[in-house]
Amino acid sequence: MAVTEQWHLMECQCGISFGIRKGGKGSCIRCGSTKSRMISEFHTSSELAAAVALANMPSEIAEEIESKILRKEVTQRKNSHSLSSTSKSLQALNDATNEDGVLKASALQTILNERHISDSTAEYLIGQAELEGIIVRISPNSWSWL
Repeated sequence: MAVTEQWHLMECQCGISFGIRKGGKGSCIRCGSTKSRMISEFHTSSELAAAVALANMPSEIAEEIESKILRKEVTQRKNSHSLSSTSKSLQALNDATNEDGVLKASALQTILNERHISDSTAEYLIGQAELEGIIVRISPNSWSWL
């Protein structure tokens, strides 16, 4: 079992924050004082580095950066939702395909219903897959993967 190091975010009496390994003795990077208090504990040095940078950042800049990060996270969540929806649909297409490699609309609709995927119908997904050239119609209600 690997031993994980722990890191502490410290705050000096002069107001500057710095980081040390748990159990280590550190001194302030500004005034050299060893009189400090522990603020937080982290499991990785990169988490600690981010916390030190944030703690020493002027509040106006920190607020601006936090606002930009929140906007970016919202955008990423929206994009991630679209991607996960696409991958769920593709997985449903794959799972509806029988052992002979034949996809039937009724089987796909059953899977979509079971998984509560309601943003697309079986006909729509099959139509999109046909347009993208990944399946081809082999009978009125059956498709085969290319």
